[in-house]
Amino acid sequence: MVRADKLRLLEKMQRFLPAGSPEEKEAVGRTIARDVDEVFAGLRSTVAATAPEYDWGPFLRRVDGIERGNRFMSVKWLRETQFAGEPSFQEAISVAIASGMLTTYHSENPKNPSYPTLCCKLARQHPVVATTLSPT
Repeated sequence: MVRADKLRLLEKMQRFLPAGSPEEKEAVGRTIARDVDEVFAGLRSTVAATAPEYDWGPFLRRVDGIERGNRFMSVKWLRETQFAGEPSFQEAISVAIASGMLTTYHSENPKNPSYPTLCCKLARQHPVVATTLSPT
């Protein structure tokens, strides 16, 4: 949500909050703002990853968090475990690979050495990835 829109919404919401200290109202306002952001992020993620207006932010931030917590990421594992039940993010994996936001490589498969595992990692130098994940 755009910051100006969020501020207008919070100002309107303040009128309907029960009487309380400014700190309590501020805490309630932050909670509601976070909830509204999550709702809008969910709505944006319903746009297909192939569409120009697709918001890559939620997908790239999730992949970034997953990547930071794991030695490697199997493409299959991402699809079937991390993004199970999230078809828009499952599709985003393929689009991100095709567009170069995710780079792929093969890693040794400990369960079956004859079939290396297809892994991926964020291409942090890619303009969309760099812009999305840069601290602002």
